[in-house]
Amino acid sequence: MSGQGKQKRTYTDLTILGVNLLIFAIYTGLGLQGNSDGLITSFFIAVFHFVICCIMAIAVRRWSWFLAGVLIIIIGLGTCANSVKI
Repeated sequence: MSGQGKQKRTYTDLTILGVNLLIFAIYTGLGLQGNSDGLITSFFIAVFHFVICCIMAIAVRRWSWFLAGVLIIIIGLGTCANSVKI
């Protein structure tokens, strides 16, 4: 058997960003369905998601993981700031 069966699959940068933003959209949407505590919980999940993305960026040495984490934090902070009523 040649080495064809064990090909290492690499994901494109756009795939990494898209999947992470889709996951973010799902748990943010679920947080918006509840009360204001659900949205704050979604933000803490986003912070945890950011940490995981940073760890993955270091582990696989790809900037797209870090970029995905930064986008998640920026969008999450904007979503939370938008929900605050003065």
